[in-house]
Amino acid sequence: MPTPPIRLLLVEDSEVARKLFLSSFADLEPSIEVVGTATHGQDGIDKALMLQPDVIVTDIDMPVMNGVEFVRRIMLLKPTPVIVLSSWAHDDKSAMDQAKEAGAVDYMLKPSVLHPQGFRKAVQLLAAKIRAAVHLGSTEECLNLQAYPTTTRFPETILALPPEQKPTISGCAVEIQAVYQHERCGNKRPPEIVVGIGEYAALNEHGTVIKTFALGSCVALVLYSPQADIVGMAHIALASSRANPEKACMLPGYFADTAVPALIDQMRGVGYQCSLAQLHAKVVGGAKTSADVENHFKIGERNLAAVRSIVQSLHINIIAEDVGDAYSRTVYACVGSHALYVVSPQRAAMTI
Repeated sequence: MPTPPIRLLLVEDSEVARKLFLSSFADLEPSIEVVGTATHGQDGIDKALMLQPDVIVTDIDMPVMNGVEFVRRIMLLKPTPVIVLSSWAHDDKSAMDQAKEAGAVDYMLKPSVLHPQGFRKAVQLLAAKIRAAVHLGSTEECLNLQAYPTTTRFPETILALPPEQKPTISGCAVEIQAVYQHERCGNKRPPEIVVGIGEYAALNEHGTVIKTFALGSCVALVLYSPQADIVGMAHIALASSRANPEKACMLPGYFADTAVPALIDQMRGVGYQCSLAQLHAKVVGGAKTSADVENHFKIGERNLAAVRSIVQSLHINIIAEDVGDAYSRTVYACVGSHALYVVSPQRAAMTI
C-alpha cells in the first residue's frame, strides 16, 4: 500500500500567498496534501480541531489572532507540530523566538509572492521542514528495528540553497537510534498520546508513543517501570499549587507537588504494583525563556528544584536529565523502551 500523504493545514491571511502555496504543493510535493486553509489564527484553531492535520504551517503577522498566539493556543487545545513563517524574520527575531517558546518546531522566511519562481523553490525547502516535523511529531519513522538514518537526504534544489536558507536542525537531520521492533498494521501510525500543558498520562500498551510538545520553562517528568512495560509522563508548568489550589484540583498535572502523586496514581491504575523505589525517572525542560529575560522569576529553575525534590523524597531514582539552557524541547517515549527522545529546533536531537 502507498504511504498516505502528510495532511497539512495552511494558516495564511494573504489570498495570493494561499493560492501560490496550494499550486506549488500540488505541482511539486504530491506527498503533502493541503487539507485546509485558514485566514487567521482563530480560523486556524477551528480548522485544526475539525481537520486534525499532521502539521500546521502558519504566518506570524495576521489579523484577529497572530501566529504567536495561535501557536500558544493550539498547543493547549490540540498539540500539533507547527512551522511558522515570517516576512520579516531576518529583521526582528523576537516574534520568532516567542513562537518557538510557544511550541513551534521550526520556522523560515516567508517567500515573496512577487517572485513566483523563488516561491516555488522555497516551497521545496518548506516541504523538507514539513516532513521533518512529521518525524518529530508522529515518531513513526523512528519505530523500526533498523537504526534511523542520521541524515535525511533532501533534493539537490535544497542542498544548493545558500546556508542561511537551508533547514535548521529540526528540518535537516534527526539523529535517533531505533530501540525496538514496532508491529505496524499497513500504513497506520503507531498509537500515540499527546500530553498537553498541565496534563499527565500513564500507558501500558506496548508500542504506544507518549509525547509532549514545547517545553520551555515547563518540565516533563517521565517515569518508567523496571521493564518499561508501563510509562508515565507529566507536563508540569509551575512548582507549587499553594497559590492556586482550585486550579490544582481541576488540573493536578499543572503543579509539581500535585502532578507527581497524580502520575504515580495513574501508573498504579494501569497495573504498576512494585515499590516506588523501582521506578526510574527522567527529567526534561526547565529552560530560561525570553519572557523572563533577567531570569528574575527563575520559573524553570524552581520547577526543576520542585520536581527533583519530590521525586527524590519518594526514593525514585532520577537516571537522566536534559534541562536548563534557553530553548524549547519536544520529548517522546515509547512503552517497551527506556529511551527518551528529545528534539529541539535549536540543536541536534538526542536520546537520554
